[in-house]
Amino acid sequence: MGYGHTKRVGAFTAADRIFPSQPGTARAACTNRLRASLGVMTARPHLHFGELAPEQGEPQRALLFLHGILGAGANLRGLAQRVLRTDPRWLAVLVDLRGHGRSPEFAPPHDLKACARDLRGLEDLIRLPVAGVIGHSFGGKVALAYHALGRHPHTGWRGTLAAG
Repeated sequence: MGYGHTKRVGAFTAADRIFPSQPGTARAACTNRLRASLGVMTARPHLHFGELAPEQGEPQRALLFLHGILGAGANLRGLAQRVLRTDPRWLAVLVDLRGHGRSPEFAPPHDLKACARDLRGLEDLIRLPVAGVIGHSFGGKVALAYHALGRHPHTGWRGTLAAG
């Protein structure tokens, strides 16, 4: 069984690949209009992420995968694929934490709480409710901070950590 990508391939949509842009340029304004027309909030930059879903079945909840220091979300692709083979009800979301991979640096402070708030901002862009997190090393610490922000009881939160 293979795995396919959903249409959303980054912090916004596939429009990022079609119209890569830098803030403050005419192309950025065009890209933001396209994003807004797709119903995506553009008030501030967000973390970059990719989604993996099983080719068969429809995922019911999202599982965030958080990398360690100097990593990127794609580092956990193999683990995400194994999880999807085990339980195809998950949508795997491979996140690039702030300042890593294709995510922006964001303004200081660069601490665990800030990383957790970044994830909170990402929730609205993911098409399913976030119901769990797998974090490697530093990503595990971010997962704990994210969980400490509090969850809504209807999401069926399942915290999962992988030590590095």
